[in-house]
Amino acid sequence: MKNYCFLFILFFVFNIAFSQETKDLENEKLPVFLGFRTGANASNLSYSDLDYRIGGYFGVFLNFKTSHLYRLQLEIGYSSQGGTSTAKNTNGLQVDYFTISAVNKFYLKNSGFHFLVYPSIELDVDGSTFGDDKKNGVTDIDIALGAGFGYAFNNNLIIETRFKHGLLDTDIQLFNNNDTDMYNIVFQLGVSYKFKIKD
Repeated sequence: MKNYCFLFILFFVFNIAFSQETKDLENEKLPVFLGFRTGANASNLSYSDLDYRIGGYFGVFLNFKTSHLYRLQLEIGYSSQGGTSTAKNTNGLQVDYFTISAVNKFYLKNSGFHFLVYPSIELDVDGSTFGDDKKNGVTDIDIALGAGFGYAFNNNLIIETRFKHGLLDTDIQLFNNNDTDMYNIVFQLGVSYKFKIKD
């Protein structure tokens, strides 16, 4: 049921995004930007016995300005996630994901301050291991929904913080004493820089 609610929210967000008024830009050029982003992750699994793990992320993106208040940003990248074990004799979990995201950015009028929401498809690319170096059982794909806010400076430097929650059970049998589904949870803080490639 929770997954259906997330999908409904996602559908609603995209309806809002693509129904934004573009009348002010009808006679203007719509610029396209290429950019790079990087930063730190604080990640964990919900309902697990793990503590947060500090990792990193980086990626590239294309940013499309479709109105004065809305931009669509298509991203691909790498994200190091997982959790840190609280037990002395047990290793934690590290999962390396290749991520594909469609970020909807909503700007305040005449400001660089913006809110963002996005869906993300995430592929486990490393055959992630823990403990005895066997495959950890993490599902090969995750679908996540994220939100956040940031500020874009006039020199094309951007600072953002994001929160991302997985929608699919990671299917891990360890780190959980209650046989409860566990989902990826990620907090991100980072910077990005973009430059115009099309007027």
